[in-house]
Amino acid sequence: MLEMYNQSKEHNEYSLPTYATRHDTLYSLGRQHYVPVNSQPTTDLPWNYKIPENDDEKEDDNDNNQEIQELNELIASQQLRELSTNITHNEEILMKDMKAEIEKIPNFLTKHNNSFKQMLYEAQLLIKSTSPTTTIDIKQLREVAIIIYKIMIIQTYHLLWTAYLKSGEGDLIISSETVSIWPKDITSLFKLNNTTNSHEIYLNFVNQQLHALDHQLNICKTELNTKKNNICGYSLMVQKIIEAYIEKHIQSFRLKIEHQIELMHYDCHIRIFKLEYIRHNPNQYQIEMMNKICQSKYEQETTGQEYNFLKQQIDYYNSPSQAFQHLPIAQTTGIGTIENAEIREDFFNQYTEVALKVRNNLFPLYLTTAADQKDEFKKKYEENIKKLFTDGIFINGNRDLSLFLIEIINQRCEKISERIKCVYRFKVQSTLLSD
Repeated sequence: MLEMYNQSKEHNEYSLPTYATRHDTLYSLGRQHYVPVNSQPTTDLPWNYKIPENDDEKEDDNDNNQEIQELNELIASQQLRELSTNITHNEEILMKDMKAEIEKIPNFLTKHNNSFKQMLYEAQLLIKSTSPTTTIDIKQLREVAIIIYKIMIIQTYHLLWTAYLKSGEGDLIISSETVSIWPKDITSLFKLNNTTNSHEIYLNFVNQQLHALDHQLNICKTELNTKKNNICGYSLMVQKIIEAYIEKHIQSFRLKIEHQIELMHYDCHIRIFKLEYIRHNPNQYQIEMMNKICQSKYEQETTGQEYNFLKQQIDYYNSPSQAFQHLPIAQTTGIGTIENAEIREDFFNQYTEVALKVRNNLFPLYLTTAADQKDEFKKKYEENIKKLFTDGIFINGNRDLSLFLIEIINQRCEKISERIKCVYRFKVQSTLLSD
């Protein structure tokens, strides 16, 4: 088999034209919760990590790069020793962002939050209904709620890191073979350059985080039991009221974690199809065509989903519920500082008229541009697929094999398409939740 693309090239296999200008303007003319497509990375996709060559190619690479390999292994060994030391002597180390999320007290659990006070009042009434003579310290109930919040956050993170571990060990999805993919969330934390011990380093690190989460969870559960036992009349029903309140307010956080896990599953499926393709010893041209078709599918599906998402956003901004004075563009400090009310109102009306006119002219232009790109990439993908069946270089004298390879390409493209749809479903969900 001919030499495959190097890793740096594969890391940039999928890319799209930038939408920044259109999105930035839409953002300013619309609402602040609008999420541009470029917030989801379009390069360095995890399924594009380089697949190992056959044994002969590995020997050649090792001969040519032995000094670099030895240096990388030395660095990796040192990092592994340092990591092992951390695991042994400091079992409570958690990544900074996780620790901050667990330890923070969100606004919805502060004593000044009205909805929180209402929930605690309902919990008090329930306790008094079963223990009328009980004197309830509202502070104790609030402390219980904070601990329950921590437990829920820890448990959600535990699901994510368990998925990281399964993905790295090749156990995330049921398959005829073990396919190990360490998600970029993990690999980006280390600069290992695919050294021999990289898998072991990732494995130790993820296990360290899981161990630390377990440790924190046990501490919180012990503390929760102590707090509950100190509240006379506390019951399972009281706890369910508190949990339901917290669950409602951490829904967006849970959705984000579930989305990350879902994408990991797609990445594994996409990587498996690539391995299956390579297993049939395609030549260099056939490998290039697979990459080209998958890139084309990525472009076609992304521009299609972007068009639909953009249309939804424009329809939303133009809906009667979205009064202009509540949009970010209307919050201009200059007009608000005019002391004369009559002049201020006159200026604002003129400003509103001009801004709405500009918006009404730009939105159709954005939609037309997005539609043109959608149609362009759809046509490009269909032409590339059609070409495969008549491409003599791709068929290479073996029609049965080429048809089998085309089927694998189609299956891989379908998973790429599903992954992109998943990304946009999450965008829509996030938009709805923010409202």
